[in-house]
Amino acid sequence: TVGIDDERRSEIGALPSGHGLLGELIRHPVPLRLPELSEHPESYGFPAHHPPMHSFLGAPIRVRDEGFGNLYLTEKRNEREFDAEDESVLATLAVAAGVAIENARLYEETRLRERWQRASGKVTSVLLTGAPSAEVLELIVDEARKIVSADMGMIAEGVPGEEALRPALAVGLGAERRGGLVMPARDGFVGAALSSAEAVV
Repeated sequence: TVGIDDERRSEIGALPSGHGLLGELIRHPVPLRLPELSEHPESYGFPAHHPPMHSFLGAPIRVRDEGFGNLYLTEKRNEREFDAEDESVLATLAVAAGVAIENARLYEETRLRERWQRASGKVTSVLLTGAPSAEVLELIVDEARKIVSADMGMIAEGVPGEEALRPALAVGLGAERRGGLVMPARDGFVGAALSSAEAVV
């Protein structure tokens, strides 16, 4: 949000959640220009301490032909309302924002692939040296932890005769405190990953 100071933003409370007029662009992702936003059928007022707003201009931001977000402007300076030129400019900026977001995503995806490739190369090199399996597993967990920016990585193994898991290997922040940990094998995220045999995020 730009145009409201921190004190006023704190007084207003929670940020908009897509209801009412702001949700109109989510439901119908096309530019929307209004001289008086309170007259729109989807408008239902403002929370306490919200500054008065009348003129409104909004445009959707799309990434890969999917809705990503919206740009909203209110209260045009020195004019009663936004005009067609303003709408055209905002729509162009929304397109540029979508392109920038897409480029940032592609860049991050490329960097992620490169990190996985480097990690794979490290693991392969250690395997070729004939290193003990414990050393290889520790390297795999540590590289995976670093790639996804996790504080800790762990491999859990089943407890014989019980529906429970315990750490076989832990690396990273707080890893030393995981030694005696026992986790239910059928509950929570760990249980979901085990029962589905798929990744859980």
